[in-house]
Amino acid sequence: MTETQWLTDDDPERWLYPERVQERSARKLRLFCVACSRRIWTLLPEECQLAVETAEDYADDRATSSVLLRMAEIARRIANNADGNAQDAADAAASTAEPDIQNYAFSVSVCAAKAVWISGPDQTAELAAQANILREIFGNPFRPAPFTPAWRTSDVLLLADGIYAERAFDRLPILADALQDAGCDTAAILDHLRDPNASHVRGCWALDLVLGEE
Repeated sequence: MTETQWLTDDDPERWLYPERVQERSARKLRLFCVACSRRIWTLLPEECQLAVETAEDYADDRATSSVLLRMAEIARRIANNADGNAQDAADAAASTAEPDIQNYAFSVSVCAAKAVWISGPDQTAELAAQANILREIFGNPFRPAPFTPAWRTSDVLLLADGIYAERAFDRLPILADALQDAGCDTAAILDHLRDPNASHVRGCWALDLVLGEE
């Protein structure tokens, strides 16, 4: 993998093979899968939506592995009794809730893209959107952004916690201002938080840096 490939590749699947993701953060991989599944939310029955929500809770230590596995099994049964894009969508949700996410992230990407493609829009465009989400969550591995713990002032953490909990990504530029007031001078962080075109989701690499998450 080169930096240019990472920054420009519009197909996330080549980066999601199990042998390539073993060293990646399981939490971030799961949040990538959650974001992909949320893009097909209207195609998911209620039980599959609950599986995705449980996976998101599990990523943040708010659900147990036994509950996660049970939700994956329920979603998988729904997929096995469906067909067409309904089956692909349910499979994506089920894989999102699999405990061993490193072995299922590829499946989530493929199934979510197929579900969208079958229902109308171009599958290529959906894969490109997933690639942007992958970069949003993992950042640029070739240029890690330096972060100083002293920048985590009470104001910064209050803002960051609220943004994450409420998915209030429209407030990220305010967080950037607070970070700058706290002394942050890392352009990559400030620019990303202020970028209105970024695919901001839970797991955002810059927000995670502020929160001390991996």
